Amino acid sequence: MVGDSREWAEFLDTVVHDIGAPLRGVATSAELLAEAYGDIANDDAKHLVQRILEGSARMDELLGDLANYSSALRFDASAVSSVPCEFVLQSALRTLEPQMTAAGASVHCAPLPSVTGNWEQLSRLFCNLLSNADRY
Repeated sequence: MVGDSREWAEFLDTVVHDIGAPLRGVATSAELLAEAYGDIANDDAKHLVQRILEGSARMDELLGDLANYSSALRFDASAVSSVPCEFVLQSALRTLEPQMTAAGASVHCAPLPSVTGNWEQLSRLFCNLLSNADRY
């Protein structure tokens, strides 16, 4: 199963790379269209360009999720230790501080325990949870 996970992770890395490059090209082209013709474009054209940009941003998020999944497939069981969740939370809050400040969000939390786990994966988990809470 470990070999299958590594092969799957490599495949996902290839997909993320091979789709990401043309996606950036589409988004850049739409941005250039908006800059060059935004003043003379009708509302329908502006709406279509906006949909392209929004769709590109969403696809970029999905590719980021695939990259994160690929990273999780490479999980190193030897990196498991006792992890103080208080420190993980504080680290995640520092990472997300700009977007949380912009949203006017604040976090109040009871004391958290230490758990057996992987610091990197727990940090990613906390960042994802906080980011989703801020977004939704």
